[in-house]
Parts: sequence; C-alpha cells; structure tokens
Amino acid sequence: MKRNSETILTEWLVVNIQMGDEKALDQLLRIWYPKLIGYATKLLKDEHLANDATQSALLDMCKKIKSVEDPAAFPKWMFRVLQNKCADSIKHIQKERVKISALEANLVTTTNSVETTESKPELNLSNLDTNSYQLLYLHYFEEFSLAEISHMVGLPVGTLKSRLHGIRQKLKINNKGQ
Repeated sequence: MKRNSETILTEWLVVNIQMGDEKALDQLLRIWYPKLIGYATKLLKDEHLANDATQSALLDMCKKIKSVEDPAAFPKWMFRVLQNKCADSIKHIQKERVKISALEANLVTTTNSVETTESKPELNLSNLDTNSYQLLYLHYFEEFSLAEISHMVGLPVGTLKSRLHGIRQKLKINNKGQ
C-alpha cells in the first residue's frame, strides 16, 4: 500500500488507540467505516448484510487492535477481518438457501418456464464476479501490492497476476462488445 497522509494518519491513530485514546478510535472509524462498508456492500451485494459484517468486523477490531504489532499492517489486517466476516455471511446465506430449496422441493412442483433475455455486456465493475471485483478493488483502488493481497486472500502472487491479467482481458473484450 502506498504511503500517503491517510496511511500515516492511520498508523498514528492505531498507536494512540493502543495507548487508550478513545478520540483516536473515533477518528479511525470516521476514516475507515466508509471504505469498509463500501467494500462489504460490493462483496455481499446487500446493504443490510454488509452493514452487519462491517459492524462485526469493527467490533473485532476494537477488541483486538492492541494485538496489531505493526500499525502499518492495520489496513491489511482490517480488510482480512472484514473479508472473513463477509465469508461467514455468505456461508450462512448458502446454508439458508439449501434449507429453503429443500423445503420448496418438498412443497412445490417446479415447472420449466425459463425466460431468456439478451442484454449487452456493460463495461462496469458490477458485472464482475465477487472474487474478480475483490482483486481489482484491493489492487487498483486500495493500492495494495500483490504480496499484500496474496497474504489477505491466501493465493500465490503468480496466481494473482494471472487472475488480474484475465480480468483485464475480460474487461477489454466487454468494452469492444459495446
């Protein structure tokens, strides 16, 4: 992640929070909450779930921020905590969908009425799958290095490079199709 005034301020606030400064916590939340809620909303595609995941991640942050040894690592750590909370939400939703599907299968007979609609692909990041968006967001918007992203998502750097290349190619193809 590039060092700029915001990253330096974040590091300073983390140190002050670790020393017990409540005002620093309030300031850190004002800086990071919009980033975190936006990221979670994009990953989960649901404002309520994103809000719950973000709140849960922030609670964990408040409980565990003193364990952050390197204040410069706070952004990576915070995004990792939020990603885990989002993953937990997705797992919960998937379990609920399986239960609902099982109930519907027992109660309703399905019909094969499939409507097909053709639409032109848009060059829009909202058309990307969650994993692709996650990689693009972390690399290009938050400016994390490939090594940092590798640590956050648990993939080798070479795999990340390959996936980012594929995503860029997909966006180029979609752009030509418009």
